Amino acid sequence: MDKEIIYLEQSLNIAIKDVIETMTGLYIEENTNQQNSMCKGEISGAMIMVGEKKAFMSLTMSKESASLIISYMTGISSENLRNEEVYDGVGEIINMIAGRTKALLKGTKYYFNITPPFTIVGDNHFIFHKDNILKITKSYFIESKELLLQVYYID
Repeated sequence: MDKEIIYLEQSLNIAIKDVIETMTGLYIEENTNQQNSMCKGEISGAMIMVGEKKAFMSLTMSKESASLIISYMTGISSENLRNEEVYDGVGEIINMIAGRTKALLKGTKYYFNITPPFTIVGDNHFIFHKDNILKITKSYFIESKELLLQVYYID
């Protein structure tokens, strides 16, 4: 595997752990046994990354996971969060993860600019890709709830 791809994967690991643990105080653990993990979720935060390489980054999770994370970020109990706050919060999480990754990749061919984040909502949705593009999939657990971070190169 290309050294820079390994560095990119390591940067993603650092970024998601830094963001989640700093913003929430929750421990996030990488699922090292993620054989063909396909987290079907209810909410995905997503962004386009544009640089020498163009890519799509997404973070998919259940509404329960999203509510837990946003509750810890905002101090608002899960029961009192409005749907719009959860959706906005998931967009902000992917924004922070992409921003942290961008900072870690400065000076490499993977350095990029980012678009504003957007949120995809729908029961049991997943992000599908064509087989001929580079895909990085990283699965994580927060309190035994799965999150799936994916990066797909567009060109």
